[in-house]
Amino acid sequence: MGIMKAIETFIYWLQTGNLRVLNPWKARFFASLRAFKDIIQDASNGPLSLHAMSLVYTSMLAFVPLLALSFSVLHAFGVHNAVEPFLLNLLDPLGEQGEEITQQIVLFVDNINVGVLGFVGLIFLLFTTIGLIQKVENAFNYIWQIKTPRSFVQKFSSYLSVILVGPVLVFSALGITASLMASDIAQQALDHEVAEQSLALVSFLLPYALLAGALSFFYIFIPNTRVRFLPALVGGLIAAALWKLTGMAFSGMMSGSTRYDAIYSSFAIMILLLIWIYLNWLILLLGSKVTFFLQKPIYLFAGSEESGTPSSCQQEQLALQLMQAIGKQFAEGQKPLTAEQLAHRLQQPDGWVGQALQALQSANILLGLNQEPEAYIPARDIDSISLKSVVDAVRGKAVDSGVATVIPVQETLKDIDTALQDSLGRCSLKNWVQSETPQTPDESLRN
Repeated sequence: MGIMKAIETFIYWLQTGNLRVLNPWKARFFASLRAFKDIIQDASNGPLSLHAMSLVYTSMLAFVPLLALSFSVLHAFGVHNAVEPFLLNLLDPLGEQGEEITQQIVLFVDNINVGVLGFVGLIFLLFTTIGLIQKVENAFNYIWQIKTPRSFVQKFSSYLSVILVGPVLVFSALGITASLMASDIAQQALDHEVAEQSLALVSFLLPYALLAGALSFFYIFIPNTRVRFLPALVGGLIAAALWKLTGMAFSGMMSGSTRYDAIYSSFAIMILLLIWIYLNWLILLLGSKVTFFLQKPIYLFAGSEESGTPSSCQQEQLALQLMQAIGKQFAEGQKPLTAEQLAHRLQQPDGWVGQALQALQSANILLGLNQEPEAYIPARDIDSISLKSVVDAVRGKAVDSGVATVIPVQETLKDIDTALQDSLGRCSLKNWVQSETPQTPDESLRN
């Protein structure tokens, strides 16, 4: 009986319990298990797996156009020769077939002359390339629970920087690294055993360090939110290590490719290529998920009552907390807070905070400043904003007694609205935030 009770307790804290009531070590332990469980579920049959499948289809259409555009820019900078080694490293788990595919891709890209494609051809190249980056952004925004994508102007400038500037930086780094390794100093150092071992270790680790750096850049740049450097770096390192381990496992599977040839004939290499591309996209998305959990641990520590849609009471409390923080910031003449800053300060999920802010904006209580990222200030004088109007904003409207057809229910609803008006209607946001000991939202609702 004791063992069963312990198992039930373990499952409770793993799945639904509010970890913030535990001591820090236990909370971190169960949060780590939750993250691992969630990532495994996403990798097997979760939404991230579906996003990865979608990206496989899009990348098959856009990969060559992306290389063609990048190749034309790389050619101008004189680093286009690094494309083939990069593709060989990327497709290395495919073995000899990977070399064959690389040669075909490079040959095809070499034969593309962007200058003679014409306007329609150039538009097609841009459309397929931007479509791929947009799908990646949508997948990242899903992971980060971001409802609003970038504007068209932001997409245009950001995507162009990825298409044009990104490859130049990556392949320039690869070219500089190769030049340094082939320099006279490096060659002379090979005469010493310690230096030779050190260079061998650097040569082995450097590709994965560059890969981790590139992935970290994606995790910071692509989501339509501010991602901190350290979580992105850890996510990039984990994704790079996972890519290496997956590549080793895939290479082992490729050793038995003759069996696939017997089944799929000449289509076997294409099927294996699709599987490898899918695994690459899945690893990229899982690394972003790790970054999200590292930056937003509230989603791991929160209980089941905080992981879904907030209840009416939770919405009202959160709206009052938001207005207290925003109103106090405004009254003291401090810099307006963004949605991310508010979520961090109140230790509430971003999705809940975003919904409450949108409701308060719709009720003309909050005003979003036209800046990036958007910050919030009261939409009117805080002396004219009653706490009752804040509560009504997240309820959608004041209690409507006309919805009920039974007389006693109508009277009860009227009594509820009257009680709220008596308790919160006469208290303005200004008086609330400027008082020395303002009531908490829980206390306000209980009065």
